[in-house]
Amino acid sequence: MGCLTDPNNVLDNPALYAFTGTDQEVLGQLLLRIPGLTDAKGILDEYGDGSFLAYGSGKNDPDEIERAVDDGLRTVAMEVQNFIYVVDQEAVEKDIIKVWWFDESGKIVWDNTTTIDADLSGIIGSFMDGQGFVDVVGEDSQRGDMIVR
Repeated sequence: MGCLTDPNNVLDNPALYAFTGTDQEVLGQLLLRIPGLTDAKGILDEYGDGSFLAYGSGKNDPDEIERAVDDGLRTVAMEVQNFIYVVDQEAVEKDIIKVWWFDESGKIVWDNTTTIDADLSGIIGSFMDGQGFVDVVGEDSQRGDMIVR
């Protein structure tokens, strides 16, 4: 199995990353090796002066909570803390890359796929440009849908 934390960082050493099990079990094993993956948003300095530090999560963001009302995909977006690209045996057989979106506890809350020639840096760049989970996966996205980039 190979996991990408970004397109330039492939975790393909079988001595460290030859995990087996369900997708959730594999992610759990990976997080034992790299626990910081669940802290993508990190600590936010609310006022910019260090007087109020808050854990970065959609669950404590009033704007995210308001947008999520009665919208299943935006509710998922509140949960998403990070994502990882995965190429396991199934992905190789189907000629795809899996995208696992997980929460701050390491639970997979959404999954997508993308093509093997997708612009993986572009997906990451979307977040750096201020786009959110819903923008990246698409407003009408369903679990397992293909992200086209």
